[in-house]
Amino acid sequence: MPLRLPWTHPTEAIVWSRIFYRPGDAYPFHSHEFAEFFWIEDGTLRHRCDHGEHRMDQGMIALIHPDRRHALEPWPGHHCVLVNVTIAPEVLERLHQRYGPWWHLAPDRPWHHRLSAADLQALQAWIEILGSGAPSILTVDAFLCDLLRRLERQTESSPLDVLPEWLRDALEACREPPQLSQGLAALVHLTGRSREYIARLLRQQCNTSPTELLNGMRMRYAAERLRLGDETVTDLAADCGYTNLTHFYRLFKAAYGCTPKGYRLQARQAASGNPLPNSR
Repeated sequence: MPLRLPWTHPTEAIVWSRIFYRPGDAYPFHSHEFAEFFWIEDGTLRHRCDHGEHRMDQGMIALIHPDRRHALEPWPGHHCVLVNVTIAPEVLERLHQRYGPWWHLAPDRPWHHRLSAADLQALQAWIEILGSGAPSILTVDAFLCDLLRRLERQTESSPLDVLPEWLRDALEACREPPQLSQGLAALVHLTGRSREYIARLLRQQCNTSPTELLNGMRMRYAAERLRLGDETVTDLAADCGYTNLTHFYRLFKAAYGCTPKGYRLQARQAASGNPLPNSR
């Protein structure tokens, strides 16, 4: 029989726990009617399922379908500390209705991936928020949307995959302020490498420059905040590291074909079900 949880209140639609496994501990094969995420805080885990087994160490995350069988135990000779998040079926349905299908992240088997340092830090911060008291439905949805956004982004192939891990992690940290506004200076600080070395590596491996790469990251961040936030365009430009507002407008229009204000209007009209034909 699949495991069930007694979901009794909307704010209990997700349940999280921190689980400690000592050498020799084991959770045998089981299934459950809820979805489950877990990531490794410390140590090494053996995660077994009908398709085989996976070694998971610190920073790795797994996503489990409802009704899928799996088993957990520390890797031989190791301990393991993991954070487990279970999600009620009705919450999945709500997400599906609002945002469309996202379960392609793990279509027919447990999905495993290594989190970046920035993603792991962000999820740990969410756990502190969720553990500080009964979370509101808004908080629950905000956490799940952020989690799924990070996982979906991990599934997208990227030319940056060829870069060494130390540079990929630094770029991940620069996706949001304050590092985003600091640009190349933040990359130099985070990696301990020189500007010239980073620029040469990006040109050799990705045929791009730090300026081109960082401008693209800044435009994507600006577009996301224009859709979801209420910052003024001036404040948003500053968050992205631009003191020249005209330059910010020019870059944004080149990327998205409209001004930041027009983009925000289009996004909000589309969300209301009444898209504008044009808002340039």
